[in-house]
Amino acid sequence: MNPRRLALLDYVFLLRPVILVPGWVFLLLGYHSGRAWVGEPAPSWYPSGRLLLSLVVFTAIMGAIYILNQICDRETDRLNRKLFLISEGRISPAAAASELVILNGAAVLLAWAFFPPAYGALAVVSVLSGVAYSVRPARLKARAGWDIVANGVGFGGIAFVMGWLTGAPLHPVAIVRTLPYVLAVGAIHTNATVLDLEGDRAAGDETIAVRLGLRRTLWLGTALACGSLLAALALGETITLFWAGASAVGFAWAAWGAKAGRSVTVNQLSGRAFVLLQGFRFPHFLLWLVIVYGATKWYYRSRFGVDYPSLKDTRDPYRPPTESVVAR
Repeated sequence: MNPRRLALLDYVFLLRPVILVPGWVFLLLGYHSGRAWVGEPAPSWYPSGRLLLSLVVFTAIMGAIYILNQICDRETDRLNRKLFLISEGRISPAAAASELVILNGAAVLLAWAFFPPAYGALAVVSVLSGVAYSVRPARLKARAGWDIVANGVGFGGIAFVMGWLTGAPLHPVAIVRTLPYVLAVGAIHTNATVLDLEGDRAAGDETIAVRLGLRRTLWLGTALACGSLLAALALGETITLFWAGASAVGFAWAAWGAKAGRSVTVNQLSGRAFVLLQGFRFPHFLLWLVIVYGATKWYYRSRFGVDYPSLKDTRDPYRPPTESVVAR
């Protein structure tokens, strides 16, 4: 593909589509749970128009959150050699900020225009929490404990309830049913923080891994997975119960040896297993999963020569083109 056309895709992949996938799963779980609760189960083989619109709103909000996170973390990302687009200057912070403003504005307008007020309110809360997660002075991602809460509630909680509200009125049952998912996301996020331990420490971000260290962080992730197992057992969530049991064993194995390499492997397998196991409930979702994964793998290979999903950066350090090169 023409390099200039390929560069235009940077603005699409700045949203980190693969990382959006788990959020789609939680929204789908909430939607189908809500429809079942009102006695009108939704078809699993195809999405309704209302569900598709809800997915658009959610994607815009979460994509904007990821853009803001990359703007705020561009120096840390440069040190960790990951998320190359803003950290390497391929997209300017100003251009990225314009994109996130458009996404957030469109999402909030659609949420209030086509969904119940509670849904619109959650859309606004999601936008504000995304700001609080990345931007100082709040910067929840750099506050040990709050980083787990923000991820667990944002993905496993708010996404689920927004899905529920897409197909059913708000009810306390919706809040209760988020518990296994809030804990599941908390477990995965906790273990993931050890991957950026050194970069976060150098940047002065006190994530849970910086606060607790490698071993205790991995044991905390194990405890959260066990909590998800117990919540799934109480609520009769068989698939989540199976995932949580297997993940707890894997997380404990990583914690026992206190090895970051083990944590990387287990965490990646755990996250992918959760998406696939839950996704089998919605065949139409699996089709989108294949498309998104395939497109992302092609993009990173074509744009950066990186073999996604490892994102192991074997390139020479990036040097922005000089004016003379651009002119030629």
